[in-house]
Amino acid sequence: DMNNHANNVKYIEWMISYLPKNGSSAKKCRSINLQYHAECGFGDEITVESQNIGPGKFLHRITKNSGDTLLAEGISEWK
Repeated sequence: DMNNHANNVKYIEWMISYLPKNGSSAKKCRSINLQYHAECGFGDEITVESQNIGPGKFLHRITKNSGDTLLAEGISEWK
């Protein structure tokens, strides 16, 4: 945006970019429940983690500053 913050779509792109290849490649995303906790700006270093928590279901966490600040977390479902 004009303040050099990442927009909502960027968070979703980061989440799905780090899914395991065998977890979603032949499937379609059916839902994403995402909670935003903090802003991310240009130049921030982020960490994206995705964990399988059930059949076709993944937990995502996006942090910055080596995990010190939670930016967003969510769950995606794939079928």
